[in-house]
Amino acid sequence: MIELVKDMKRKKCHDCGVEPGKIHQLGCDTERCPECGGQLISCDCFCLDDDWDLKKLKKYNREKWTGIMYEEAHLYCEKHNLWVYWEGDFKIGLVFDRGRGWVKCDKDFPGASHDLNTAMVEVMKNFKPRLKKTKK
Repeated sequence: MIELVKDMKRKKCHDCGVEPGKIHQLGCDTERCPECGGQLISCDCFCLDDDWDLKKLKKYNREKWTGIMYEEAHLYCEKHNLWVYWEGDFKIGLVFDRGRGWVKCDKDFPGASHDLNTAMVEVMKNFKPRLKKTKK
């Protein structure tokens, strides 16, 4: 049975330990970049050679931890009915067969889970930078 986002337990961030609803600690491997949407510690938008451009970063709304890893992608799966199951390698007698990996399926298929690979591609296509609104 698939666990939907509404039923998932919200937890502290596995990397920086921040509580749900709080901003990640700088350098957390979970935080997405507010400019490009990629992993903040891996992109070049705010950090080059371990030197953070904090002045530039302050112009953006940093991501708050929701308590669920890839929550936006999970929700996208639920909205667009994107489900998969894992078909790994298997052996019957002397015959070895390579599994197909992640296979698309219906939500009710045994072992089904959110198709996060497909969802993240779509989420990233629609990502918009989170600039702070300037006061006029």
